[in-house]
Amino acid sequence: MGKLCNLEEFHLTSNNYEGNVSMVFEILSSKILDEMRGFKNLQSLSLSVNKFSGPMPMSIFGKLVSLKSLSLSFNNFSGALPEFPASLSKLELLELLLNSNSLSLCYSSQESLYISSNKLSGSLPTSFGSLSNLEYLFIDSNNFKGDDVSEVHFANLTKLKFIYASRNKLSMKVGSKWVPPFSLENIELRNWNLGPHYPIWLKSRKDISQIDISNTGILGVILQWFWNNFFSNRFITVDISENQIYGEIPNFPNDISCLLNMSFNNLTGPVPRIPISDMLDLSNNYLSGNISNFLCDPTSYQREVLIKP
Repeated sequence: MGKLCNLEEFHLTSNNYEGNVSMVFEILSSKILDEMRGFKNLQSLSLSVNKFSGPMPMSIFGKLVSLKSLSLSFNNFSGALPEFPASLSKLELLELLLNSNSLSLCYSSQESLYISSNKLSGSLPTSFGSLSNLEYLFIDSNNFKGDDVSEVHFANLTKLKFIYASRNKLSMKVGSKWVPPFSLENIELRNWNLGPHYPIWLKSRKDISQIDISNTGILGVILQWFWNNFFSNRFITVDISENQIYGEIPNFPNDISCLLNMSFNNLTGPVPRIPISDMLDLSNNYLSGNISNFLCDPTSYQREVLIKP
């Protein structure tokens, strides 16, 4: 393998390799660790869907100076995520789905970070704020907790478009005048502590097409700026279920198509005229009145509606 000096991709995905990664490489070739020094052009390495265990072998990966994509998902790596060698300055994508790591450091050149569905714990590192090239951040379904997520965590994330951070026990505490440096398209913060007030920093985010802030402790009526912001797009997915939102539901714009979940709140009053809607969940509220106009509205072409008590 030492002759493969122009190798750009190396995939060992979906095999049954077990044990320490370095041991597996030694099985493949007794000299491969030394020979990998010559893989100067290797850009993509995938070891996903195996049974690798033990710490992540940075001594191996550090030799791959052209590496842009590293996938270690669906293995049994354990221990803290180590500091990445300076030689991996071109790394853009790191995938660690479904491992058992605890997170300690991120790497500044990354454009995508996928560490969902792990057992990562502790507070969210402020080093996230230095990922100036990051566009996709997937940290959902972990055990992160803490009440110290602040402006520092997002300081330089000017390119960020997607945040999937649901199902963690985190609280966001930012100043009332904070304006995020990014223009988000999708954001999911389910189970965070954002309340009792609506996150005022969302007021300046008018390009979001998908938002999930369900079960985040929000208390109050539906604010007009919130409604206008997220229903000004022609298509929007909004989940604000499992909060303590009360009062009447505002009117919808005429030409909106939406997936809207407002279940498990304290909404009252009549059901408003609903536009073209693919899914609407108003279940487990305190709505009342006549729904005949709603059901017969000719502008509503197809919908799935839940309005059970």
